[in-house]
Amino acid sequence: MTDKLTFEDWWADFSDKFRNDKDGGREMLNRLKSEVWSFPQAKREAFIDELLKRRNRQFYTCELVPLFGNQRQVGEIKKRAQKLLERSSFEDALPEYVKVILKTFEPADIPLLTKYYLNYQESSGFRIPLELYDIDQQLFLRAFEKYLKGYSAEALCEYDGLLYLTANPDAIEFLIAELSLDLSSKMKSFAKKKSQHSMVIRNMELSERLMKLGE
Repeated sequence: MTDKLTFEDWWADFSDKFRNDKDGGREMLNRLKSEVWSFPQAKREAFIDELLKRRNRQFYTCELVPLFGNQRQVGEIKKRAQKLLERSSFEDALPEYVKVILKTFEPADIPLLTKYYLNYQESSGFRIPLELYDIDQQLFLRAFEKYLKGYSAEALCEYDGLLYLTANPDAIEFLIAELSLDLSSKMKSFAKKKSQHSMVIRNMELSERLMKLGE
């Protein structure tokens, strides 16, 4: 964005460069972050304000706000998330808003996160992020208690949607130790199975630890 271009003109010119990309928009997002990083602070904030006005670009807004946004802009995202939860309205934007809240967490956000993770996720394909383990271990545990009940041990072992947990085996160990016996057993099976996953086996230390957790 320059002083001679409107936001829409800048966006059209910028996004046109990536119209034929087949990487799901990753290159465009990375380039956008680089571009906004190069802006002076006042222009960064003005750019994000323009994005906030456009509901069809909320994915980009939520990627940029934790990196470059000010407290007012972070507050706006949290306000939008709260309104959706109050209306029991699940929209595609809500998970993106929650990601911003996790990245900009303050203790006052706990009620909102609790309501979201215990009421507003799909049981199929659930994802409880590791950031929540760092923020509130008991809420992390309660969320897993809720959603693990819908999975057999076999289904859980075949589900790669939780592979991200292997980035922090302490979180898996915590779940095994704190969950009820039947759910703990599922997590042990999960740890043992994922210890041999192609993305894990490259890290021998991690693979061995997961194998041990599954014993």
